[in-house]
Amino acid sequence: MTIEVQTHGPVPIPGHEPDVIRRIGIDLHVLDATNKEDLAWLAACIWPEHHERRRRLLAAAEVAAQDPPEMIEGDLVETIDDVLAAIPDGVTPVVLHSAVLNYISPHRRAAFAERIAAHPQALWISNEGPGVIESLTTTLLPPPTAPNIAHFVVGIGGTRAVGISDPHGSWLVWQAER
Repeated sequence: MTIEVQTHGPVPIPGHEPDVIRRIGIDLHVLDATNKEDLAWLAACIWPEHHERRRRLLAAAEVAAQDPPEMIEGDLVETIDDVLAAIPDGVTPVVLHSAVLNYISPHRRAAFAERIAAHPQALWISNEGPGVIESLTTTLLPPPTAPNIAHFVVGIGGTRAVGISDPHGSWLVWQAER
């Protein structure tokens, strides 16, 4: 599956796809993309007029059904240490989240950041609303083609903002190296 994203700026494009040896998700209430009721619930969370988002959800569900990720039911902050500890030596764990930390308190966000920092081999990539990770700030603006000014801040390691993105993934503005 390919997701079309309008890009702006010097977006670093890797020369090859990374080798992914495990995909693990953590959620308080795990949903199953192969379960029709779970998929109907997810689709119901998309605004009725957002046909492209619904199409992407259904296409992603088909991909997930063919090669399901390992899903762990639990609290993100309380579970992340165990998940990262289970990653084999010599492998770079990538912790990626989008629109997640806004749902926990600032105190729990700080605890999550501390837990990730305790695993220096992990690469932490975040995509959260402005101010959700206080250390990530940027002066970047949405592209002129964006329908509104809403955006997320793309960060690395909780300390470096590298871009901004559309909250639903239709565009990405990358920060030029300073």
